[in-house]
Amino acid sequence: MPLVSYPAPSFAIPAVSIKSPEPQVAALADYAGHWLLLFFYPRDFSFVCPTELTSLSARSVDFEQRNCRILGVSVDSIESHAEWLNTPSG
Repeated sequence: MPLVSYPAPSFAIPAVSIKSPEPQVAALADYAGHWLLLFFYPRDFSFVCPTELTSLSARSVDFEQRNCRILGVSVDSIESHAEWLNTPSG
């Protein structure tokens, strides 16, 4: 059973990012040597999430400076994530 302060279990999941909008696979091994903030949220286009996702994204440089990468997980499809990344923030 995964526990706080213990290494995360190995995983490989479909992913997109601003840096790489084409679908790819993100695996725990990709983040070796870095801290990883793994967060879960309900949906990209929900009424609650856009504010939190945009705020976290705006602080991504702060995490990078601390050797921490960010990976978000939701129940949305990979296509929905790609659409979210291509939607202008207001």
